[in-house]
Amino acid sequence: MSIRLWLLVCLLGLTRAAWAQDAHVLQTPHVRASLVTLQQAVVPGQPLRAGLRIEHAPGWHTYWRNPGDSGEPPTLTWNLPEGFSAGEIEWPAPHALPVGPLTNYGYEGDHLLPVSIAVPAGLTAPGVTLRLAATWLVCQVKCIPEEGEFELRMPVAAQAAAGPLQPLFAGVDARRPQAVAGWTLSANRHEGHARLVVRTPGEAGVSQAQYFPYGEGLVEASGRQVLQVDAAGFTLDVPPAVQPVGPLDRLHGLLVVEDADGRARVLEVDASVDAPVSAAPVVSPAPSGGLWGALLLAFLGGAILNLMPCVFPVLSIKLLALAKDEQPRQARMHAAAYAVGVVASFLLLALLLIGLRAAGHQLGWGFQLQSPAFVVALAMLFFVMGLNLSGVFEFGQAASVGAGKHQGAAQAFGTGVLAVFAASPCTAPFMGAALGYAIGQSAWQALWVFAFLGLGMALPFVALACWSRARRWLPKPGAWMQRFKQALAFPLYATTVWLAWVLGEQRGAGAMAWLGMALVLVACAAWAWRQRQGGGGRAWQFVSVAVLACTLAVLLQAARDDEGGERGATASARGAADSWAVWSPQAVQEHLAAGRGVFVDFTAAWCVTCQVNKRLVLHREDVRDAFARAGFVPLRADWTRYDPAITQALDALGRKGVPVYVVQRPGQAPVLLPEILTPDIVLDALTETSP
Repeated sequence: MSIRLWLLVCLLGLTRAAWAQDAHVLQTPHVRASLVTLQQAVVPGQPLRAGLRIEHAPGWHTYWRNPGDSGEPPTLTWNLPEGFSAGEIEWPAPHALPVGPLTNYGYEGDHLLPVSIAVPAGLTAPGVTLRLAATWLVCQVKCIPEEGEFELRMPVAAQAAAGPLQPLFAGVDARRPQAVAGWTLSANRHEGHARLVVRTPGEAGVSQAQYFPYGEGLVEASGRQVLQVDAAGFTLDVPPAVQPVGPLDRLHGLLVVEDADGRARVLEVDASVDAPVSAAPVVSPAPSGGLWGALLLAFLGGAILNLMPCVFPVLSIKLLALAKDEQPRQARMHAAAYAVGVVASFLLLALLLIGLRAAGHQLGWGFQLQSPAFVVALAMLFFVMGLNLSGVFEFGQAASVGAGKHQGAAQAFGTGVLAVFAASPCTAPFMGAALGYAIGQSAWQALWVFAFLGLGMALPFVALACWSRARRWLPKPGAWMQRFKQALAFPLYATTVWLAWVLGEQRGAGAMAWLGMALVLVACAAWAWRQRQGGGGRAWQFVSVAVLACTLAVLLQAARDDEGGERGATASARGAADSWAVWSPQAVQEHLAAGRGVFVDFTAAWCVTCQVNKRLVLHREDVRDAFARAGFVPLRADWTRYDPAITQALDALGRKGVPVYVVQRPGQAPVLLPEILTPDIVLDALTETSP
């Protein structure tokens, strides 16, 4: 062979080697990524260790399977010869990477994501080609998504030795979970944390410990994990997420422990917590003074409920009866019956709420209005009451409203019950903290709080009825009372329209139409009943009953006409249309990780207080502009229909009902605003907490 031919062959060989090198290596300004294997050849029937090697530039990092407060994990998509199959990424334990106020879980330096590839025993080809498509997010201060396609040609041999990358694979395997003889792990709830308890046969020799959960949104990544070492082992207190995606009822992940010399051990943790853990309520979540403070706030909140638009029409009807010429003794008896009805109804709601929560249902104040059937029933009740006040028909002696001089105690009791159910769409000031405290305590303490809520609501009317001097302030009976009684029907009709809109938000426009038809039929039945009361024949009674039967059939059709599956998309579109994004725990974390603050409106269509705050404050142009200027993203969490994620978020905030307004900037705890908003309250909160 001539010297020229020999040089040509060498040049072709070098070119081929360079081509092979380029096919399985990708160089970017931030990483050098390559497809690598432990063995130098593929052996039929024996697993092949392969993986994506990422060599980071100084200061840059990529992410673990759970990236922590922000980030995205790498993905590997294999294209292998027939008969080959790749397992999942064998994730080594990450490192905690502080980034400003956040903490991420990931890797720096020279790192490997190993995978075990099954090789068929009947492989006869002289060589195989491994192909991999990978994506990863590499971050420093800014984050850059990258991707690459890799191809590696390998020979097939009867046996293969480990290649030069054996130390890299061994180092990664050392960061994989290992069983430690004699060590036992368990978990329990301890002072608002999930406590991981590790028992060892002797001194553990642990100087540092860090728990890395597999699941996102359960543990506060930037929260402090407290290590306590004792003679029997050690404990590690893990803080729950402030905005959790679910209850922290299980510790499932990796535990990395280091001794005084920096040697690390990795253990896999899978332990159920004896009681679910949620983040401690934040920023004035509980009343000062414990139970006594909660009782005081409940009493004040109940008294203010009388002024809310849900209750005032019903209370006005009761005041109308009080203005009539009742004897003081009779007035006191009726006031007492009204108070018993109010308190008993609150206690009934409390027992129902406590029982359902004990059965595993995540519910809060106003939960009954999440049921379309209850909304329909309440709409029908208010409409019938309106018809009665308009004079379409009379209830008779069983009436709870609109009766004459000798209204009975049973009617006053019924009015108290009705007032409580009418109050359920409203949340008065002070109620949020009191109810949040109540649900988190024992059943007896919760019942006391609800009872004081009822006492506060009943007190103004009881005081007016029992204090003869105060009753003199009421107008004297006269013809005005009949006109006022008829005028009170219109707020009830308006409430019916509003409840129909709530039903539409829950079930769609079809359900609204069926409810409207049912209301027309009810009006027809009431009119026919009036004809019978006025001396008409029995035929009118038959007409009334027949029309009511048709009404039931219409309501059953309304129950079947469920467009609820489309409500989520409708709510999302509505949120986008009015510049409010749809809330989710993931959305909160993404915005905070990107350095943006969030303003969360926990609301519901059936919450009157929520709708008033929207119209008068949150939808103002200057408030919307303030969100953009202050760097906040407005998010809306719609609780009109039951949503467990929203209920869990409210629990984490120490609240059991809506409205709830949360202002949060990156790296800080959420700040709760009052239930009744003003533009100044919102603007000041944005200014004080602007990122």
